[in-house]
Amino acid sequence: MTVMINNVQEKHILHSSLEDNLQKLVGYLLHAEGISSHVEISIVLVDNKYIAGLNESYRCKKEATDVLSFNLQDELPGVEKEKHDQVLGDVLISVEKAFEQAGEAKKTLEEEILFLTAHGVLHLMGYEHESPQGEEEMQRKKEYALAYLKQGRKR
Repeated sequence: MTVMINNVQEKHILHSSLEDNLQKLVGYLLHAEGISSHVEISIVLVDNKYIAGLNESYRCKKEATDVLSFNLQDELPGVEKEKHDQVLGDVLISVEKAFEQAGEAKKTLEEEILFLTAHGVLHLMGYEHESPQGEEEMQRKKEYALAYLKQGRKR
């Protein structure tokens, strides 16, 4: 598994532990779904202006959003087809939005970025929240993943 993390925003300083926790979180989510370890996911931390441009281009919404996912696979790479990593997709997170939402939810910025990452990665794996059942399933999977990560940090 390869998780490429690229911080292209300059408005918020991020703690050095974030990258390690993002790696662990994505690893847990992939393992929990039985997805091959030979996948590549890109996580890009951006500002509101950058994500608003993408949101308008791809979703016709003229506003910043917190997370966008771009699945680059037609189907999940659960079975290893090749020896090199297959690109599953990209998750883009607005750190500005995450900062705002973290304050509202009384969480740290890192906790909110991890939450949004879990949400985005679940979208890459085909999960949607268009129905109450889909929303409930995504929420449960995010909570399990974040609880796993929190347990690891206590040790």
